Amino acid sequence: MHIRIQGPEGGMRLVAPVGPIGDLHRLTRPVTRAEDGSADSQALARGPRVTNTREETVKFIEQVRALENVEKLPALRREFYRFGSSGSFPVRGRGDLLHSFTVHSVPEYFFTESKQRVAEAAADALGAVFHRAKAEYDRARRNRMRQFLQEQQAEMLSPSILDHEHRGSAWLKQTLQRCADRIHADWASLFVWYDEPEKLVLYTSFNWYKSMEGVAFYRREQGWTGRIASGEQDVVVLPAQRVTDQTTNRYLESREPPEWRRKDGEPYAPHIGIRLHVGTKLIGVVVLGYYSANAGRLGDPDQVLMDFLQSMGQLLTFGVFWAQSETHANRADRLGRALSKVSELLLAQRPSLREWQDVVDQIRMGFSVERVDIYWVRDKRMESGMTSPHDLDRATGSPWEPYGLIRDLVIDNKEVEVRDASDPRLNSWPNDNGINALYAVPAVQPDRTVCAVLAFAYRTNTVDHPFTFLDAQERDAAKQIAATIGIAIGVRLEEQRRSELQSQLATATKIGAAGLYGGLLLHEMKTPLGIIKISSDVLRDFPPKDAAERVEYLVRIKASCDRAVQIINEAASRGARAAQLVSLQTLVREAVKVIEPEIPFTQINLTVHNKLTDNVRVDLYTMVGALVNLLYNALDAMRGAKGQLTVTTEHASQQQYLLIRIWNTGPPVLEEEVPGLFEPGMTTQRDGLHLGMGLPLAKTAIEAADGKIEMHSVAHSGVEVVVTLPLAERPASLVTKEAK
Repeated sequence: MHIRIQGPEGGMRLVAPVGPIGDLHRLTRPVTRAEDGSADSQALARGPRVTNTREETVKFIEQVRALENVEKLPALRREFYRFGSSGSFPVRGRGDLLHSFTVHSVPEYFFTESKQRVAEAAADALGAVFHRAKAEYDRARRNRMRQFLQEQQAEMLSPSILDHEHRGSAWLKQTLQRCADRIHADWASLFVWYDEPEKLVLYTSFNWYKSMEGVAFYRREQGWTGRIASGEQDVVVLPAQRVTDQTTNRYLESREPPEWRRKDGEPYAPHIGIRLHVGTKLIGVVVLGYYSANAGRLGDPDQVLMDFLQSMGQLLTFGVFWAQSETHANRADRLGRALSKVSELLLAQRPSLREWQDVVDQIRMGFSVERVDIYWVRDKRMESGMTSPHDLDRATGSPWEPYGLIRDLVIDNKEVEVRDASDPRLNSWPNDNGINALYAVPAVQPDRTVCAVLAFAYRTNTVDHPFTFLDAQERDAAKQIAATIGIAIGVRLEEQRRSELQSQLATATKIGAAGLYGGLLLHEMKTPLGIIKISSDVLRDFPPKDAAERVEYLVRIKASCDRAVQIINEAASRGARAAQLVSLQTLVREAVKVIEPEIPFTQINLTVHNKLTDNVRVDLYTMVGALVNLLYNALDAMRGAKGQLTVTTEHASQQQYLLIRIWNTGPPVLEEEVPGLFEPGMTTQRDGLHLGMGLPLAKTAIEAADGKIEMHSVAHSGVEVVVTLPLAERPASLVTKEAK
């Protein structure tokens, strides 16, 4: 009689051979029964199987002989064919099928009813023994695994981790390696999920063929690793397989350790996938694997092993959070130092070109990028500026017109982002120095105009290198630096403007020191002399072919000369003149006559409603000059565009005052800006010909006649200036009629 015991590993495995046949069995490989074999777990689940004739026994042996590798041992084969009886009995523990108990005998009809009951009782006794032994073994395994996890948690406070610059990352890499060693895995990899590129990117690995951190990645449902991330199971064990599924092992040779130890004919080694998550949020995936020569190291994927793998996943999930929070904190500190240094260089004083270059270098070091450029923007066109590193070729040539990416930046005030080298938008970028990816953000002045562009360029294709490109944290820092650049340039331009205004104010002060009379004389002479200069330049440089047109220019020059002579004559006699009675109609007519020669050379329509003959007491020369200034200001507001200029005289609601209304369709004026326009030296014109004295002199002349001047915007229709003068006395004609 020969007795053997087999245990399940998918099918059955030889556990305890007994007797002479057992000694031969020790020389063979573990046995896996066929599904229709009597020793198969599915067959045993239906109960014991007994053969008492040599024919039935040989038939049973023929089903399992190839799988038991008996062909390699002739002695074992001869012994098998001597059997006349065979019996296989299930070994159960608390209802679960644990093993099989097999008895072979040379004589036929060995199994009588009593012997079969003894064999079945022996199988039941073995079941109780196996169940207790397995429970104790599993309990010991659980305790060892629980102790291992506790040791890894305690390792967080070890000196080797606390003294490390990057504690979380160091502990995570160490723990991954130790977990792989604990289950005897040959290699391990940890992929972290990033929402922005929507990829699982390799964070760290153990015993890979080569380092691929930050380069190897998967999308959801891409390869076996990607399907682990999208699945519902936390732990998945892919058993050894002989036929490679191209979908499952799509990146086995390029992005995972190559199966260089697998021999021809051997199956692909098993893999373990652990999904890291918190609730429904995906954190990452851990993949562990074995070389084919070591496929047996995994053992049975029983509940103890699955529980340990799940606990290991929770431990590594915490490590990912720790490492990522530490990375974010370190990066925020690095970016904060860069922003502080840039602000110090730009806002402390007016930066020189060398300091601007230092700014670009500080940005590149703070962001750890390949290239940084600052382009200036003038008149909505982008020009070359600063580049870091210095040895890179700088873009040269004329300013680039706003189209494509440049238009998005300088016109639409949008950030631009290009990750793929094949993106056609890169064709519109001015510097084609091998750039394959780009992130650019406009620098905006306080008045919302774009003054510069801050660009981060890469020579690599960041679609295949997601860690190369700026993440959300770095892009926010780039926007803050661009805003700082805009403020710095805005402050510089504001200083230039303040300097110009101070110069204008100094000019006005000098003019005021010569007296109001001298300032008025200079201001009034400027207009006819300017007309004479412009008209003579046109006749010289662009002589009209039409005689009538030449006459128009000559008439204009003569009228301006007459006006200049009139101004000088009136100025010469002013000292002996005082305020006099003048009809409002005459006052307005004289002022309009001065600007009428200008109207044909503009696109402005002039309308005058001037019928009031009531008298006012004013200095005619001074008051005409004040009105002329107001009319010229209205013309300047509409210069170069179609417009309407209307002059109207009327009685005020208070009968003792008269009104002169000057309305134009130029751009509106803000209410808070009106008081400043009447200050000496304040002007909205940047042509260098306006001194900012017209409105202040007009206000002074009007107030000298006990009048007042007001300016306000008319809703959707331009600006109106209202001059109020006191009524002196009624016209003589009306007095005569009343007397009669």
